[in-house]
Amino acid sequence: MCALISNAYFWNRLILHHRVMAIKLQNLPEEINEKQLIKNIKKFVTKHGGNIEKLEIHFVPRERMDQVHKMFLDDDETDTMTFNYGTKEKIITESFISPWFVKRSAKERNTPYFQELLRVVGHSVSHGLGHKDDTPHEKKIMTCLEDEFIELFQIPKT
Repeated sequence: MCALISNAYFWNRLILHHRVMAIKLQNLPEEINEKQLIKNIKKFVTKHGGNIEKLEIHFVPRERMDQVHKMFLDDDETDTMTFNYGTKEKIITESFISPWFVKRSAKERNTPYFQELLRVVGHSVSHGLGHKDDTPHEKKIMTCLEDEFIELFQIPKT
């Protein structure tokens, strides 16, 4: 009986541990290695003192991004939108990223697409950590965080 209770306790702890780091990636572009991305998201969040309960990133076509954008924002087009439902200690976020917009931004910035895609993912994850980018000072911090995220993939910033 004690072994049964012990095993049940072990499995419940394991299930709870998985919930703590639940990362869901939907329609991930083929340029990104899913395992490496998840590993680096966890590493980045942990380094900055965050704990992931649920982090979802949806890579969506331009049309879907336009729909989401019109529902929630009334400003210029964007390559990513992050909805933060938690705190740094309990990250619960849902992000929408448009590879179409990312490709356009990469071209405008004269940056490789893969690097720009990582920048946008890092940007979204940083919002989950509670960082904002409304002021010039906040934008500088956000850029540093994006660069740090990209460096986890051993890609030098351009």
